[in-house]
Amino acid sequence: MKLRYGRLPMIIGGVVFGLMCHGAEPIAPWTRDALMYYESAERLGENARPPETVEAERVFEQATQGELDIPRLERLAYWERKGCEGICEAAQAVLILSTIRANDPARFEMMVEKFRATFPESRFAATFASPGALMKVCPACKGKSKRQVNCSACQNTGDCLACDGKGRRIVTGLERSRRVGGSQRVASSSRSSRRSTGKPLLTSHRTNLNGGTLVVQRDDQEVRCMRCKGTGRCPTCANAAQKRLNCAPCKNLGAIPDPEKLLPVLTKVAEEGMAAARSALPETRVAWDQTQAVQEVLRAVRQEDDLATVRNTLQEALTRNPQCAQRKELERLEILLSETERKVEAERRVVEADTQKLGVALAEALNEKGNYRRYERLIQLKTRFPKASNRGELEAALEVCEANIEREEAAVRNALKLLENVESPQRGIQQIDKIIGEMDPISPLMSTAQSMRADFVERLHKAQRNRQILWSVLGLGGLLLIYFLFDLLNGIWQTRRSRRW
Repeated sequence: MKLRYGRLPMIIGGVVFGLMCHGAEPIAPWTRDALMYYESAERLGENARPPETVEAERVFEQATQGELDIPRLERLAYWERKGCEGICEAAQAVLILSTIRANDPARFEMMVEKFRATFPESRFAATFASPGALMKVCPACKGKSKRQVNCSACQNTGDCLACDGKGRRIVTGLERSRRVGGSQRVASSSRSSRRSTGKPLLTSHRTNLNGGTLVVQRDDQEVRCMRCKGTGRCPTCANAAQKRLNCAPCKNLGAIPDPEKLLPVLTKVAEEGMAAARSALPETRVAWDQTQAVQEVLRAVRQEDDLATVRNTLQEALTRNPQCAQRKELERLEILLSETERKVEAERRVVEADTQKLGVALAEALNEKGNYRRYERLIQLKTRFPKASNRGELEAALEVCEANIEREEAAVRNALKLLENVESPQRGIQQIDKIIGEMDPISPLMSTAQSMRADFVERLHKAQRNRQILWSVLGLGGLLLIYFLFDLLNGIWQTRRSRRW
């Protein structure tokens, strides 16, 4: 039986390709420990507090947009630290401009006086020399400090509307009528009383006169006007001064800040404050700037999956930023990555060695003659070289070998089954000798084939013995026949001879 080796070149090519391509895959750097160090370094960068100079720069940057953080500006204005005089000077100047914007002349004068005492030769002194240049006429009062308005209560009459300017008013009481005699005068009761008006009140009493006059009685009272307190003047505008209301927009100053003039000056002062903050205490900004630079590197390197790229990037970041806040954590991460790279490199070398050894052994196994010997060699390789990257080729070779063995055994079984119907032992021996010659010597079906051949041989020997016995019987029968014929002929001859005599 002929074996098929069509997949053998493909397997060997796969082995060579695996050896050539091994090691091309990048090593993943983000293990659990590496992520722990990375996240710790990232938190250090996020939680790092910027120095006061950086905060000052931010405050001045907000001021350039017109947003004044007064509490922080006050802290900067009185920051007692050597080298920060420019920041203090600019902060006080911005605060003085804020008093102009708030239209507070008293505070402006106080702060200017204190500023000139602290910075007698300040470059900002000219800015405060003429604050009126930064103001404009109040559009509400037209520069008159107070604005005239009409009294809506009295319409500028000055009289109290409740009492018509009299100071007293009549409170209307009950009204009733009585009929009294025409000739008899109405006598007041002994219990009658006089009201505040001094007029007697008529009270009814029983009389015996018929007819009489109808008298109307009222309980009106004259009282003091509670609205004007008896003055008779309008309480809304009791005096001429109350008719002049204060001007809220200009606070009775007649002028308000002009944003078009004040904002450029404020922006210029704030920009000079930013420049002063950048130049003050440069050593305090180094750690902050380096920390922020490393923070950007950390955000970028997190997207990388190649170990060598990550390690080289972190090394370069540490070299450029030795004073960053994340230095210790990054050094730990770099050490961990270096150790990981060494371990992976050692593992890679082991894998390469096992791959190369397995490739050689696999090639030798595939060169074995006979599928069974080849299969035994491949099975032995399954427990060897566990790190090899080309173990897939070994599995493929085993599958091919198993398929060939299965086909071979199926063919042998079919051939042996056909031999069962062969009646001629000699022909059967010829055919089974041919099958055994094509079979692998270590095939498990070899014993079956040899047993079947032995059966054919035994059958052949038995047939030969039977033939020998048959020929022997035939020969003995022939001899006996010849003997009987000879005896018969001899008897006939003797009988004839005796008759002659």
